[in-house]
Amino acid sequence: MHLLNYPDHPILKSLLCVAVWTSLSQAGPFPGFQDHHATIDSMTAWANEVIRYAPAPGVTDTPGYPAGSPAIPNNIASRGLGPADGQTVSLGELTSSQLAAQTVPPGEITVGFSQPIYNGPGADFAIFENAGDYYGSPYIFAELAFVEVSSNGYDFARFPAISHNIQDNGDSVLDPHELNAIYGASFAGADTTNIHNLAGVHPTGSGTPMDLDDLVENSLVTAGLVNLHRIKYVRVVDIPGNGSFFDSQNNPIFDAWETSTSGGFDLDAVGATHTIPEPATCWLIWLVLIAFASRWRFSKN
Repeated sequence: MHLLNYPDHPILKSLLCVAVWTSLSQAGPFPGFQDHHATIDSMTAWANEVIRYAPAPGVTDTPGYPAGSPAIPNNIASRGLGPADGQTVSLGELTSSQLAAQTVPPGEITVGFSQPIYNGPGADFAIFENAGDYYGSPYIFAELAFVEVSSNGYDFARFPAISHNIQDNGDSVLDPHELNAIYGASFAGADTTNIHNLAGVHPTGSGTPMDLDDLVENSLVTAGLVNLHRIKYVRVVDIPGNGSFFDSQNNPIFDAWETSTSGGFDLDAVGATHTIPEPATCWLIWLVLIAFASRWRFSKN
């Protein structure tokens, strides 16, 4: 039997649905930041260790407001640990001369979990930042970043990211996919329906969900170097948004650029929804189950 001769066959319909979904998932539009986000309450564990913090040069404190108030530090890595609380650590911004010279890498931070993350249904962890909701959905003031994960601390698999936004062309008309630069290029808003698997598109208290299923075909995963059921490290790498860096489809990535002071991506926290319990917790659960079973058997007798 040839399925193409039976257009209403349920198997053919299912295959067509999968093909259409796959095509749309790569091309967009994607859910906007208000329709696709993680909440603080949905997290079961938080990153509790800074493995490496390597910001770009030039990260400075934000002056206090009102005048005379204490300055806000932007280069204290521990501000990116624990539950999301609005306190952030900045990865810094690369200047045009640094990008042209290609001698200074973008800022990055790697954090660790005491309870490994495993690949469960739906999103497995989330990146919390402080993007500015100044334009109205789906636009947001975004400082974007790549997300990578590792199970051994050496081999990091990068999420396949997509960004279809284009640079502002300088006129007064907001064209499709164009950055909203009404407040200037360094404060531009990005259309979040054009972005997939890039962190930095959610305001304070709302996280960017990441699903480890998106990495099942990654070469490091298929080679057994990254175990998606025992992720212990998450790395966030800033993306200078002038188009010098590219997504997984070779599209140039644009966001607000050039930013300063707390420039580049600002990490608030990394939270996980699917984590492997610590051994002590597992033993406690087993003891409770054994006690419950014994009590049940005693009551039955």
